[in-house]
Amino acid sequence: MLNHQNVYNAATQITEYILKSVSAEDSWGTTDYTDWGPIITVLNVENLLKCGISVNEGWTIVKGKDTTHCSIEKCINYLSNKVQCNGAFGADFWDTCKLATLIVEYNLHDYFEYNKIHAYIMDFVAGGGLEVQTTDYSQSAEWSGPGTYAACVQYLFLSGERDIANDILSKAIALQQIDGSFVGKKNRTGDNIIHPIRHTAQMLKVILKSNYGNDADKIEKIKHWMESVQGSSGEYDDFGQFITYYTAYAALAFLALPTYPQPHTDLAIDYLLSKVHDGKVDDFGGTVMAVQAFDAYLGANSVSSIYKTIQISHAEDLLIENKELKNNIEELSKTIEQYHEKYKDADIVFSKKDAWKWGIWFGLITLLLGVILPIIINVILEVF
Repeated sequence: MLNHQNVYNAATQITEYILKSVSAEDSWGTTDYTDWGPIITVLNVENLLKCGISVNEGWTIVKGKDTTHCSIEKCINYLSNKVQCNGAFGADFWDTCKLATLIVEYNLHDYFEYNKIHAYIMDFVAGGGLEVQTTDYSQSAEWSGPGTYAACVQYLFLSGERDIANDILSKAIALQQIDGSFVGKKNRTGDNIIHPIRHTAQMLKVILKSNYGNDADKIEKIKHWMESVQGSSGEYDDFGQFITYYTAYAALAFLALPTYPQPHTDLAIDYLLSKVHDGKVDDFGGTVMAVQAFDAYLGANSVSSIYKTIQISHAEDLLIENKELKNNIEELSKTIEQYHEKYKDADIVFSKKDAWKWGIWFGLITLLLGVILPIIINVILEVF
C-alpha cells in the first residue's frame, strides 16, 4: 500500500521545482517540443492554483546576484498573449480546450478575450473539426482522437453547452473498440500513433461525469482493458516514449472511479514516484502530468496545503540560516573583544606578518642610506 506522506512529499518537491523553474518570459516548456510551452504552462498554472497560491500572490527566485519576482498573474498574461487572433491556442485543439477549461474553472475571464476563445471552439465543433483532425492524415495533430473529444466535452459541460457536449460525447462513444479501449489517430500502415491509454483514460473521466456514468458494464469494460495493458511495474509503455505521460493519464482515470482498483492505481503512482529526481520527472510535460496524478491521489484538502508547506519549509531554513549568522557574529564579537583586551594599551599594533613586511622595508632603506647614498654624494662632490 502506498505511503500517503511519500506522495505528499513528492508533490511538494515537484511544486517547489515548478516555482523555481519558471522562465524569464513567465512560462514553462520543454526543449524537445518547443511548441508545447503554452499548454505546459496551462497545466502548471492549474497545479499551482490547486496548491493554494492565489492569482496575485508572488514568489521570488534568487539565482546568484539576480532576483526575479514571479506570480501566477504574470504566467496568465503570458498565456493570454499566446491566444491567436481567431481564438485558437497552443499546438492543437486539445490545447485550446484545456485553456478554456482553466479559464472557466478558476474564473479567469478578465485576463482573456474569452468570448473569442469560446467562439473558436464552437465554430471548430460545428465545422466537424474534431472528425477531420482525427481522420485526415494531412492534419499535424498526432495526438487527436477521443482524448480531444473528451477535453472538448469537459469544457462544454463547464461552459453550459450541455446539449452540444452530449452530442459530441455520443460521437466519441461510437469510436470505442470491441475490447473497451479508445484509440486515436493511426499512421498510414494502420498503427496507433499514440498509446490508446491516453484516449481511453480521458474518455473514462468524462463518461463518469455524464449520463453514461450509470452504465456499469461500459465502465467495467474500460477499466478491465486499462488493467490488462498495464506493465508489471505499473507503467504504460509505448516503445519507450512518453511513459510518464501515459502512466499519469491511467492513474488519473483510475482515481476518478467511485471505487478505484487499488493494486493497479498504487502500482501506477508508485512507478511515477520512482521517476521523481530533484523535483523533476523526465521533461516538464512529464513532471506536470506526474504531479497531477499525485494531486488526484492526495485529494483537494491535502493539495491545497502544499504551498503553505513550502513556505513553512523556507521560513525554517531562513531561521536556521539566521541562527548560524547570529552565532558567527557572536564569535566574531568575542574575538574582537579578546584583541581589544590584549592590545588596549598599545599605541601601534603590528601583527607578525606586518612586522615581517616592515622589517624588509626597513632593511632596504638602511641599505640605501648606509651604502648607496654615500656613493652618490662622493660622485657629486667629485663632479663639483
